[in-house]
Amino acid sequence: MQVPPMPPDEAQRQEALRTLDLLDTPPEERFDRITRIARRLFDVPIALVSLIDHDRQWFKSRQGLDATETPRDISFCGHTILAPDIFEVPDAFDDPRFADNPLVAGPPNIRFYAAAPLSTQDGYRVGTLCLIGCAPRRLDAEERALLRDLGNLVQGEFGRTRLEEAIGALRGHEERLRAIVNTANDGIITIGEGGIVESFNPAGATIFGYEPAEVIGRNVNMLMPEPFRSEHDGYIRRLIRTRVPHVIGTGREVVGRRKDGTEFPMDLSVSESVLGEHRFFTGIVRDISARKEAERIKKEFISTISHELRTPLTSIRGSLGLIAGGLAGALPPQAARLIDVAHRNSERLVRLINDILDIDKVESGKMNFAFGAQPLLPLIRQAIEANRAYAEELGVKIELTGDPTEASVYADPDRLAQVLANLLSNAAKFSPPGSTVEVSLERCKGSARVSVRDRGPGVPDTFRERIFEKFSQADASNTRQKGGSGLGLAITRSLIEGMGGRIGYDSSSSGACFWFELAALPHNEPFGDKGGEDASRILICEDDPDAAALIRYMLEEAGYRADIAVDAEHARRMLAGNHYDAMTLDIALPDQDGIALIRELRDIEALHHLPIVVVSARADEGKARLGGGMAVADWLQKPIDQQRLLRVLRSSVSTDAIRERQADSPPARQRILHIEDDADVFSFISELAKDLADFDHAPDLDTAHRKLAEHVYDLVILDFALPDGSGWELLPLISAQTPPPRIVVFSASDVSQYDAQHFAACLVKSNTDNARLLGTLQAQILQSLPSVTRNEHEEPQEDSLR
Repeated sequence: MQVPPMPPDEAQRQEALRTLDLLDTPPEERFDRITRIARRLFDVPIALVSLIDHDRQWFKSRQGLDATETPRDISFCGHTILAPDIFEVPDAFDDPRFADNPLVAGPPNIRFYAAAPLSTQDGYRVGTLCLIGCAPRRLDAEERALLRDLGNLVQGEFGRTRLEEAIGALRGHEERLRAIVNTANDGIITIGEGGIVESFNPAGATIFGYEPAEVIGRNVNMLMPEPFRSEHDGYIRRLIRTRVPHVIGTGREVVGRRKDGTEFPMDLSVSESVLGEHRFFTGIVRDISARKEAERIKKEFISTISHELRTPLTSIRGSLGLIAGGLAGALPPQAARLIDVAHRNSERLVRLINDILDIDKVESGKMNFAFGAQPLLPLIRQAIEANRAYAEELGVKIELTGDPTEASVYADPDRLAQVLANLLSNAAKFSPPGSTVEVSLERCKGSARVSVRDRGPGVPDTFRERIFEKFSQADASNTRQKGGSGLGLAITRSLIEGMGGRIGYDSSSSGACFWFELAALPHNEPFGDKGGEDASRILICEDDPDAAALIRYMLEEAGYRADIAVDAEHARRMLAGNHYDAMTLDIALPDQDGIALIRELRDIEALHHLPIVVVSARADEGKARLGGGMAVADWLQKPIDQQRLLRVLRSSVSTDAIRERQADSPPARQRILHIEDDADVFSFISELAKDLADFDHAPDLDTAHRKLAEHVYDLVILDFALPDGSGWELLPLISAQTPPPRIVVFSASDVSQYDAQHFAACLVKSNTDNARLLGTLQAQILQSLPSVTRNEHEEPQEDSLR
């Protein structure tokens, strides 16, 4: 007996057999039908579909045989799969390969055998369709052809198995897609190249009010109002002709039209697909009426809250500031302390309201940035100085550590200052007394990184994922113990990301390090507007060279020219030989008491109105000695609040210029119309600026119309939120005056950058302190006065006042 040899591709053949998933499966009629036909057609006792496994032949279908399998090494079929065509043994007794085979010598007593090999689609012969007889026989050509055809039918069933599996998978996929489309909340509409609707899901029917049968087969423009309906077909034709899609793959807000004719806002996203030669477009639509209504209600709520909170706070804070600044004269110590408490807490409430409104602007994408090249190091130093007093109250130091590098970024300096103030105050707040908050600046891989490290308890693991979320704090009790709204870090992240940077933190049990990175400008990038010859000149009287250099740097970066006098005698000589627009003064001078110097300068006619800003660690003491401080523009404690210093100087220089121009050519008093529904705000501002102009008050649109018809004004202060309408309605009437007055918006809501260009200035209530408000009014009045020529360009000269 000859054992059938293994084919050379046996491993691949076995894999192909396994892939058919037929071994050891129950009988199937589709195979049994073929073996019954073969048995009857060829008049043989046995017909089989045999699959050749590794060491057996297994019968998928059998007629006339009880056995389900036999060993491969005695099989006839093992020989059949070695040949590409019919394998035939006419008489096994006469064939030495099979004469002593157990299947010949014993049951089923094979004498005749003929089989067609069965192949997979990949060409691997995995089995046979075989005929077995008990008497010798030889097939003629026609019979061989019939056997071959029947074998092909079996092979077809092999492919049918895979095909049915594929069809089943496709059917399941189609059913899943249909279920998704039919249950989606968004409308899904497909159209052909001609704009004809091909499918329309149930959500689309709900959104537009049409049944699918009413829409399918009709032009999709029936779902659009004019003018979009008339323009749509032309757009489709241009798209097909030019292949330049303007909306494919993008989402946008459009207007839809319901069956009842009503129009509504919706989000639309369109995609293009090609199946064979069929091109079609799929539109996904979402009715956003509810969202738009919610946005409208939210906008109205924010506007109302903004107006109803900011307006009274403006008058409260402003009035307290005037009293604290000495308007009512020197206060008894107890009253001064109470006023200071009230003023500080009004500022705290202002910051909280501004944080809440800032979060709304961040979430709505309306946060404005004034980008410019900004050196980081001076901004960091200023932030440290501005927050040092707060940290010292907590027993904490703030230090700039390491060897900070010079680095400039393209950012909004005010927003950066807001970020630094938040990080520094947080670090101080959560640091134990006696510890130091460390601030560092370094350049790394094209970025500038600012880090603020504290020595507090670190960030709890359970809180780390929420730390930059709004209203989040590690422990609700922190709100009471440490103070704060839980908005600071959320706003900080939004500001940094809005400037193109990133923010993060590292934390351990020994403290947290919050950092942010912004793209660094090249080292040679210019920044700042250095004071030119037309810039105002400021005299700095300061004996500490570091403090003098810092003030000079601040002023020059703001566009001023600055000279330094190291003591009182030096200041006298500089003032006698040069014209200065303002002066900063440290009252702790080595050669004379600063208060005495102020009194001396006020007795000199040429310097009687020189704006003097006291910048001193003893500012509060000096203010009390001078009796309320009305002879001084402002009193600034060291460390220096740069923003306040610059605001005071801008205001003071403008006031001095107004005074000089009025002295050269005394005009009539300026007249200001303040359109404001809150009488307290009007009273506060008219008191603040009473030396600048005469004020008229219009609490509503009707009064404003009457005032504008009766008088000509030099300046209009405008609040938009009026009880009988919007201040915007007054703009044509204001502009119609000859000459048209300058308009300063002073309202509870921000004005967009586009709208702001129509006004002389735009200020937000509660965001604007007294110095900035007064300075803005002074600057606008200055613009309307006749110009005066003054020689300001000579080099500093020293002379004597005595």
